[in-house]
This record gives sequence, C-alpha cells and structure tokens, in this order.
Amino acid sequence: MQTAVNGDMLELIRSLRVLLRQSRLRPRTDFDHACSLIAADSDITAERYAAPFFQGLQLFALRQLCFFTVKANTASDDEMWLARLLLALKSGDFTSAKYLMALRIAGKGHRRLLFLAEKLAQILCPPEIEQAWPPTGVQSANQ
Repeated sequence: MQTAVNGDMLELIRSLRVLLRQSRLRPRTDFDHACSLIAADSDITAERYAAPFFQGLQLFALRQLCFFTVKANTASDDEMWLARLLLALKSGDFTSAKYLMALRIAGKGHRRLLFLAEKLAQILCPPEIEQAWPPTGVQSANQ
C-alpha cells in the first residue's frame, strides 16, 4: 500500500532508502558482532549503523518488508513505520518506539534494533521534523 507523505518525511524516507541500498551492497557480517563493535565505538557514521540495522530487519522481521526505490514520491507502509519509529526515538518516546518495533519485528531482535535505530534517528532526523511526532491528536505516554 502507498501513502502520500509531506516533504520532510519524504526526505527522511529517501535517506533511509539510500542507506538500505548501500547496506545491500556491503558484505554480510555477524549481526551480534557488528552490534558489539558499534557499541564500543562512539564515532560511527550513518552507513555503519545502517548496514547491521537493515541486516537485522531482514533477520528479525515478522514478514518481508517493502521498500520503494529512492526516487519514489510515495512511501510504503513499512517505510512509514520505519520513519515513525525513528521519529519516536528522536523525540524520546520509547513507549511508542517499543510498540512500533513489536508490530514488525520478532522479540529477540528488539533490543539491538532499537539501539541501532536510536543512533540512526540521532543522525538522520532533522530537528524540525521532531515537531511532527507524536501525530496530531495522539498523546505520548511520556506526557
């Protein structure tokens, strides 16, 4: 299913699509080992977080996730889920982030994928997009 999105959200989704494409070109690594190395090094780029994150999505997803091409002007439900997850983490709404994670990811992958997603959110989400979370009319459990 396709969803129309605003400009800031579409830019975030396009950034994620680029990182997904780049991570698919990288050799597969041991997911647990990659997470351990990243946790030990504080100077990591978005690309280094994205590779194990997208690998983890493939390993722990409850079903195959759908991502569109970089230039698509709409977003799939899975891309919107991922953008909302990052926005929730960027705004510090961990209750919503855990709920969103449970919708698409098996329980054994939650902790490590939330760790990687939180770092991606810090890098990728511009400050002005934070105001879009939570969605209008929805109150966070943190309020």
